[in-house]
Amino acid sequence: MIADGLRLAVGTFTAIPVRPPTRVDRTVARTAMLFAPLACLPIGLAAALVGLVGVRAGLPVLVTTVAPVTSRTGAEVHAASAKIAINDDKRRRFMAFP
Repeated sequence: MIADGLRLAVGTFTAIPVRPPTRVDRTVARTAMLFAPLACLPIGLAAALVGLVGVRAGLPVLVTTVAPVTSRTGAEVHAASAKIAINDDKRRRFMAFP
């Protein structure tokens, strides 16, 4: 039950690929909601670390507050655009040979 709850929390609240839970019911969902802050902790710590490095480097406050958000978002946008390009290429190849 605890492992299923942790998998559900990590899979729901992060982009980390995990195996799906073996079952989902009320108790597993409750456990997942209790683990939600723990599941998001590594991402929050990484963002705080990026901000701390920016402050220590003497960067302006605006840069240090925007950098953690854009670094994660930029990576997600790049991954999404690459996936779209791959799917589009597959579709074109499929349509070229009826």
